[in-house]
Amino acid sequence: KYKGMVCKKSFSGMTAVKTFMQSMGVDFAEALSLGSHLVASSVILHVGSLQRFRASDTDVYRLQCHATPDILNSYRVWTEKSNTCAMDLVTRLDRMMRTIELTAVDKRGKVDYTVAFLDAAYLHFEDDICEFQKVDLTRLNEQETLAFGINVYKLMLRYAFIKVGICVTEAERLHFCGHVKFNIGGHLYTFDEWVDGVLRGNRRGPNISRIPFSRLDKRRKFANSKMDYRVHFALNLGAEVGSTVSLPFSQYTAKGLDYELETAGRIFCAQEESIAINDNGTVRLSSVFSRYRSDFAKTDEAFFRIISDYLPQTVMLSIGKVL
Repeated sequence: KYKGMVCKKSFSGMTAVKTFMQSMGVDFAEALSLGSHLVASSVILHVGSLQRFRASDTDVYRLQCHATPDILNSYRVWTEKSNTCAMDLVTRLDRMMRTIELTAVDKRGKVDYTVAFLDAAYLHFEDDICEFQKVDLTRLNEQETLAFGINVYKLMLRYAFIKVGICVTEAERLHFCGHVKFNIGGHLYTFDEWVDGVLRGNRRGPNISRIPFSRLDKRRKFANSKMDYRVHFALNLGAEVGSTVSLPFSQYTAKGLDYELETAGRIFCAQEESIAINDNGTVRLSSVFSRYRSDFAKTDEAFFRIISDYLPQTVMLSIGKVL
């Protein structure tokens, strides 16, 4: 406990010193110096506001990776300067994640995220993804920001499946998207804030009365200036756990973004879960279209005119008969 507050996964300064002395064979002064170094390096943090290490039973500390469990890439504080291009970094991390996922595929061909969590490579991934804390988004143009943003969203979603778990109910999904955070360039974002604030150009989300970033919010400058409805195809394509849907490319790129979003649109709309005709003759649409209807069009006629470019001919003919 610290000042009457129960602190899980924590330890006192004195316990740390005794552990260092016993396990490393150092004396008290050396153990105290090590504790001070770990605090200065942000490896361990005081649960209160103390910025230094004290060997006492009343000062309580915890590992950085346990300090902010609601922030995905907070395994450690990235103290080095990041010289890696943001697009190159997300591509490298995506390859690492794919390797982890491939080793955790079960007999049904789906990723077992409990197995992925135990993979030794996952620890390296947890460390490396903390470099996102130092990414400089101001160096990206709008196309690069959009491509990077899509790639980050899809990577963080898979990362969260391993670290946080899978959402089963709609209530769990809403809580997940509104509370689980990640650190990009020193700013924290929930999944909702990343989608609605950055990718959708700081628009209100479904059933939310305010925009994500207020006028004084420093994250506002990273919002895209215009809304591209095709972003929804990219974000939701193959997002379900165990989905077998795949794209002819692994990452969205600034140079090929228009082609990649068009391709994502055609693949997304070709799925029966996205658009289909019910037995009673009504058109059944993915919840993506209902939640973000205003991003596509204001009227039904305009909406179907837009998505007609992405529908297979057989589906379009069937919808034409219904309409």
